[in-house]
Amino acid sequence: MATTFHLVIPDPSGRRVLLVDEGSGWALPRVRSTEPWGVVRAIPGSIRDRFGFEVEVLRAIVLAEDDARDGSDDEFRFTQAFGEVPDDLDGWTTEEALAGRAIDERDRDAVLRWFAERRGEGPARLEAWQRRGWLAEASAWVRESLPDVLTIEQYSCWNGSALLRIEAEAGRSYLKAAPGYFRSEGATTASLAERFPDSVPRPMALDVERGWMVLGDFGDRLVRSEVLEHWEGALDAMASIHRASAAITEDLLRAGLVDRRPHVLIPQIEALAAGDLGPVPEEPAARLRDALPRFDELRARLEAAPIPDTLVHGDLHTGNIAIDGDRYVIFDWTDACIAHPFVDLQTYLHMAGPPSTDAAVRERLLHRYLEGWDDLMSPQEAAGLFHRTTPLTTMHHAISYQQILGNLDPTERWQWESHLPWWIDKALEGFT
Repeated sequence: MATTFHLVIPDPSGRRVLLVDEGSGWALPRVRSTEPWGVVRAIPGSIRDRFGFEVEVLRAIVLAEDDARDGSDDEFRFTQAFGEVPDDLDGWTTEEALAGRAIDERDRDAVLRWFAERRGEGPARLEAWQRRGWLAEASAWVRESLPDVLTIEQYSCWNGSALLRIEAEAGRSYLKAAPGYFRSEGATTASLAERFPDSVPRPMALDVERGWMVLGDFGDRLVRSEVLEHWEGALDAMASIHRASAAITEDLLRAGLVDRRPHVLIPQIEALAAGDLGPVPEEPAARLRDALPRFDELRARLEAAPIPDTLVHGDLHTGNIAIDGDRYVIFDWTDACIAHPFVDLQTYLHMAGPPSTDAAVRERLLHRYLEGWDDLMSPQEAAGLFHRTTPLTTMHHAISYQQILGNLDPTERWQWESHLPWWIDKALEGFT
């Protein structure tokens, strides 16, 4: 599926926005891309080639009728022109002049939204890369931190992260900027790379305060696009981390990892059901309240079983694991915590896409993982425990998404809000 980017491009003064004459009327500049959602690298080059100036991509916005058109997904993005920007382009349009232009209504709404935000009517909370000037700041830091940098380009951005792709004499790397609520990701990744160098990438440069880290390029082979044997191999790599970390969980907690063990999770579920963590639709909230005693029973069952709490990735799926030579590289440790390892199995076994859509394959992967604990519990008994306690370990992810939503400006929650009810429903399905 192709994406059509509709780009709001203000000039450096902020008083005008660029429109293009399409003969029958005016429109925002558009760029088509077949990249995955969030990847914006096609935009700067296209604007440079077409208009002769540079833009930085800031953020996506949602309009009242942001629907698909002509078989393509339409996406509206705010950008900012910088550098040498031609002043004499015919399409530069002030807010006052917009009323006299024949323009697509959604494009008009996007432009009016931009002018309203310029007057101070915009979101109160945005990430640094969603604001003008971040690209220059981050690029300067990259050039100070790495030798012989050749080029830096925007690769992807959404409200959960931003990536810059860096080409240097020594090879390719990426700067990742994490949001404020995940700012510790760089420090966590660096710490885990010391302990698990075969499976966790080591940052080449790190700015803990700003939530920035540079990681070397570990290739384009993500496990999600590979055959089942690689799904098994990647799961083995995470299982090894689980096993090795079981003896050092207290050390990891003292080092700053979040405590999400079952006895901590229960009061979080209670707070979620009560609405103390933020709004939850009444129907799932009522079902959660009714199920609270059952969640605590599952907590007791997990804590009585011999499989211990471990380091948990927290968002373990095959899109977060790359194949680099003969090793599996596990990245995106934003949700790293100490919890029960079955939490990672929930995401790994249930992310959409082959081969996880096949129930028999999921069972095969589950038993493959549980064989690693067979000195403590038989795979058959452990599988029964996994299935019985699914509601509790699934609620871990509901709590994670509620905490993310609580850190976002209301205008930015649209990119996350479907995840919370999905995980709640999945958890409650486990009781049926």
